[in-house]
Amino acid sequence: MVGTQAIIHYMDMQMNLLRPEKTLTGQDGELIEYEIPELPGYRFTTELVIGIEDDEMPTFVQPQTEIKYQANHLITIELRYQKLPTAQPKRADAKQWVAQADHKFLVKSQQETIPVFDDDCKIIEQNVLQPNTFGTYTQQKEVGDETYYQIAPHQWVRSSDVVIVENRPKNKQPELWQMAPIDFTAVVKIPDNMQVVLWQINPQTLAQNKLDAHVVDNGTELKIDSKIMIAGELFYHIVNGNWIRSKYVTRKL
Repeated sequence: MVGTQAIIHYMDMQMNLLRPEKTLTGQDGELIEYEIPELPGYRFTTELVIGIEDDEMPTFVQPQTEIKYQANHLITIELRYQKLPTAQPKRADAKQWVAQADHKFLVKSQQETIPVFDDDCKIIEQNVLQPNTFGTYTQQKEVGDETYYQIAPHQWVRSSDVVIVENRPKNKQPELWQMAPIDFTAVVKIPDNMQVVLWQINPQTLAQNKLDAHVVDNGTELKIDSKIMIAGELFYHIVNGNWIRSKYVTRKL
C-alpha cells in the first residue's frame, strides 16, 4: 500500500485561517476521516475539496460524500465558516419572506468587496465579503425593488452582488466557474480607434488581474484553447497567452 496525505483547512468566507491546518496520513484508497468542528462565533457553511484525480480546481463536497486518499496526490479539504453577528438589531418588516433550504452563491468578481446589511437593510460597518468567494443563504426577502439573501442571523447580502450556484450531482463543479477546453480561431471585433485589454486569471482561485500593458487591436486573430465563466461573464484563453473577454471577439469562419 502507498502512503499519502490530506490537509484540512479551517477558513472563513474571506479565506482567513481560523485555526491551524491539520495534516492526515493514510493509505491509497482508504477513507479520509475528519470532523467538522464547531468554532465559537462562526457557523459551518461549505466544504470543498482540491486534488481529486489531478483536479486542481475547488469542488463542492455534498453531504455524506466519502473522500479517499489517492496515491501521489495531496488532497486538500477546505472547511468554510461564516462569522456570526455580534449585534442583534430588530428585524425589519418585509413584503415577502420565503423559507428555503441552504443555497450556495458566488460573490461577483467585478467589484473589490460587497457590503453586508442588517435586518433594517442598513450597511454593517467593517463587515464585507470578498469577490470570488462562496457562501450560503437560508432565506430571501424583497424590500422595495431589491432582493436580499440571509447569510447569517441578522446579516443579508443583495442579490445583485452575488450569483446563485446550483448543486450538481457526483461532486462535479458547476459550469459557472469550470474551465473547459475548446479549439478555434477568434477575431477581435472592436472600433478601429480602440484596443482590448487582456486579463490574467487563476483558474483555481478565480483571481483576476487586468493587464493594462497587454492590448490587442481590431482584426487581430487569436488562437483560443479554453474558456471559463466567472460570475456570469465568459472569458477565452489565448494559446500561450492570457485571457480576453468573449464579447470582444467573434469566431473566424
